[in-house]
Formats: sequence, structure tokens, C-alpha cells
Amino acid sequence: FNIVQPDYGFFGQKDAQQVIIIKKMVKDLNVPVEITQCPIVREESGLALSSRNKYLSEEGKKDALVLSKILNNIKACYKKGITDVGALKETAYAYLTDKHDMEYLEILDRDTLEDKTKADDNTIALIACRVEGVRLIDNIYLGD
Repeated sequence: FNIVQPDYGFFGQKDAQQVIIIKKMVKDLNVPVEITQCPIVREESGLALSSRNKYLSEEGKKDALVLSKILNNIKACYKKGITDVGALKETAYAYLTDKHDMEYLEILDRDTLEDKTKADDNTIALIACRVEGVRLIDNIYLGD
């Protein structure tokens, strides 16, 4: 940013951790750039668009939908009043099969990435999972 000195920076929500860190860096270092987070673009099926999707077979793409299913279920459970982070994470296991190698499922503060024990409207759920050996990531804001 210091070399190019842009007025604006646009980053995708799919890489939410990156966007959060960049926003903090811009604020902490007083860099005069406005950071805009762009929404996740999804295939009709709900799979988050990624250049890595090309490495998945058609069956793999169907199996990869587990990421958005888990995240949407966590959000639905939160909207029904479940706020305990442990309980929300537990809901994920019903969706996983031997075709899924989950690396992480985190439910964190959406501004700081700090751990939470209770979800609220300022919470993000993040997931990374390997399908057919391809590492895929996705996330969802619980309060939106």
C-alpha cells in the first residue's frame, strides 16, 4: 500500500481472516486506504467460487457442498437461539463423511478473530476442509 498508495483496496470475504488482518494493519499503521470487503461469490449449488474448484471432479464438487451446508446450519442454529460455540460446532459432525477431511471449524469474533464461548451477531464461522485432496475454505457471518 505504501508503494502504490491506492485510495481503495478490495478483498473477498472468502478469505475473511486475510481481510480482518489487512483492515487491522491499515488502521494500526494509519495507511490512507479504504478497505472494502466484497461478498463471497457462489456457484448455483452454493459452493464458494475458487480457482481450486477446477481440481474437483463433479462428485467432488457435490461433496464440497458440505462446507456451505455446515456453515448455513450453524447460522440457522444460532438464529434459533443456540449461542454456545461448542454446541454450534457439534452440529457440523452430522454432515461429515469419510470423503471430508476437516482441517478446522472456528467460531470467532468477526473483527478480531478472538475466540468466543458464546456466539452473537458479531461472530463469524470459518471452515477449512479437504475434498479429493483439495483444500477448500468458506465462512459465514452469523449476525447477517
